[in-house]
Formats: sequence, C-alpha cells, structure tokens
Amino acid sequence: MNQQTERTELTDKQRGYARYLLKLNIGRRNDVLAKMRPPLREKMRGFMRDVWAQQVAGFEPDVKRLYLERLRNENRLEYNALLPLVAAFEVVGVGV
Repeated sequence: MNQQTERTELTDKQRGYARYLLKLNIGRRNDVLAKMRPPLREKMRGFMRDVWAQQVAGFEPDVKRLYLERLRNENRLEYNALLPLVAAFEVVGVGV
C-alpha cells in the first residue's frame, strides 16, 4: 500500500511539473525536456498534453474552434494527438 501511495505522490508531482512546463516558452520547455531520459520525457509530454487538452476544452466555443484550426494548420501531429483528448474532456464536462 505504501508503494502505491508513493507512486500516486510521484505522479501528482509529475503532473504539477507538466503544468509548470506548459507555462514556459517553447524553447525553454524543449531544453528541459531534452535533458530528461526518453521514457520520462514521453511521460511528461503525455501529462502536458492532458493538461493542454483540459485547458482547450475550457475555452469558449469560438475561441476553441479558432485555436484548433490554427493548430491543425501549423502542427498536424499535435492536433491529431490533442483533438481526441479535448473531445473526452468535453464529454466529461471538465474545463479550466
């Protein structure tokens, strides 16, 4: 049971760090991510994508549409990864 608590605390800290990374400019964020080991880097990217999707789900409908259109035009891979998460947060009704 103690190991489960430690894992939960670690995951909570990592999610908090992912929120912090999203506040950094893209260059600084990429520098920090580049210094991480690949498994942790991918895990952090997943956490950041979850937080990002939750934020986008909370946007006003017009702002959300414009934001997603711009993302689709500028970075199709991120758009394809983010869109299902945004839709899931909308169904659940979670938004910032």
